[in-house]
Amino acid sequence: MFRRYQFGLFLMVFAVATVIGQQPPEERPPIVDPEVEPAQFQRRGVWNGQLTSQQGPIPPVPTVKSSTEPRPITQLPPQPPTPTVQLSVLVPRDHPPGQEIPCTLQVTNTTAADAHQVVVRIGNIDGATISAAIPKPQDAQSSNWSFKILKAQETQKIELTLRPAAQASSVSVKAFVSFEHGQLVKTLLSDPKLSIKTELPKEPQADEPIAVRVAIRNGGRVPIVGAKLTQTISDGFSFHKEISGGEATKQPNQRLWNIGTIQAGETKFLQYLVTADKGRALRVLSVLDAEGKVQANDSADVTVLESGLKIRLSGDGKVTAEQAAVYEATVTNSGTIPLTNVQVAGTVPEDCRLTKMTRGGKEYRGLVYWTIPKLAPGESQSVRWGLQSDRAGRREIRARATNGRKIDQSATTETVVQGIAVLNWQTSFDRNTVAIDQQGVMSIVVRNSGTEDATDVRLTVTLPKASVSLVQASPENQTNKEILTFSPRTIAAGKSETFTITFKGEQFGRAYFNSKLSAAALDDRPLTTEKYVEIVRK
Repeated sequence: MFRRYQFGLFLMVFAVATVIGQQPPEERPPIVDPEVEPAQFQRRGVWNGQLTSQQGPIPPVPTVKSSTEPRPITQLPPQPPTPTVQLSVLVPRDHPPGQEIPCTLQVTNTTAADAHQVVVRIGNIDGATISAAIPKPQDAQSSNWSFKILKAQETQKIELTLRPAAQASSVSVKAFVSFEHGQLVKTLLSDPKLSIKTELPKEPQADEPIAVRVAIRNGGRVPIVGAKLTQTISDGFSFHKEISGGEATKQPNQRLWNIGTIQAGETKFLQYLVTADKGRALRVLSVLDAEGKVQANDSADVTVLESGLKIRLSGDGKVTAEQAAVYEATVTNSGTIPLTNVQVAGTVPEDCRLTKMTRGGKEYRGLVYWTIPKLAPGESQSVRWGLQSDRAGRREIRARATNGRKIDQSATTETVVQGIAVLNWQTSFDRNTVAIDQQGVMSIVVRNSGTEDATDVRLTVTLPKASVSLVQASPENQTNKEILTFSPRTIAAGKSETFTITFKGEQFGRAYFNSKLSAAALDDRPLTTEKYVEIVRK
């Protein structure tokens, strides 16, 4: 019967320095570049000159290695399990002298972690020698058995045969087990990867603030410290007066922002406004420096568009009351921005009436107006309208062009409305018959019913000399044989002039008076009439 002896377990653990590093590359999520929205103008917002940040995943392992600052450790990472190895020595408690003694060495990994470089060693055997071993020791000169890896819950046995010495009264076996436990970690030496992108609006406009957006990305795996961003803008532009971030430098068109530390995978944004003064070609230069160790630069260029609108008005300078004055307004887009919904309006004075207008025109409260849907840069369009007035005088006509971009242009012209003299006359006798040797009166009333004075009004009357004799005539006149000519007169608008001829009957019968009226207003179309009176006997 064998008695079971169990020697104490001797455990030798060799401490290996533990270095705590980042996650292994295969355990990290892939990098996803943050979406950078295009720069847009915002009238209000606290971001004008302020820095914003967007955290991103840690970038993948770089291909170029160089020394840099380690990523700070924030907490202890999860630790792997620690193995435990148990050694048992099994021999009979009593054994007959002179016979070989069986001895079993059993080494067991009692944990879930693999044990490396496991070594079983026979330290000393008192009273016996080893005559056989399965498996054999590492070499003939030693009593060491080496196992490279003893996996979790695995057991290995060493079967020994001991030959007792001749005079021995007992046999003692001393055995040891040792193994290694440690951690393998890796620190990657990564180059910093700093990138900068400057964005401007595609079609900035001179009459509105221009938004500038700068995206600063740390595409490396280590933080970048002490970063400073310098922004330089073109001459003719200035930083918006409401900008609240950054520091002014000695150059008026330059500003400096302290970015500070940019963590791995982090993107920081700077947004601010620029005002176009006289400049139209904007260039923004971005220079990023991190304590002289890391540098990056970028630039963006854009042409600033300008709104422009011109209007030219032409019209008849002089018309009569019977004519309509025609006006033409020509609108031109003199800028570099397409204009939409351009409104063109022309005035219609109170004493004028609209006689015609081009298609699309509408009359409203003393105006005639059109809407031009779109006007490309350099394009011109014209509108026309006609006005007529019955009253003489000067008329100031104004045309105005506006659009939604607060552009307002106007032009004026003058038209003189000439009145016309409208003459009509009436011839009458104070009686139908005149007796011989008695007097009669012929009256001629000339009335100007027009709006302009009638000038050079001339009245001539051919007298029937055989039937009557002239007594007197009024106003001033002269006679040449039977022709009575009155001096030229001017008859004001709305007034009348009366001509009288006093005559005496000489011979009975019909006395015919032939009258002729000429004036500047009548041109070469004088008025004529023939009237008669009966001369009778007493």
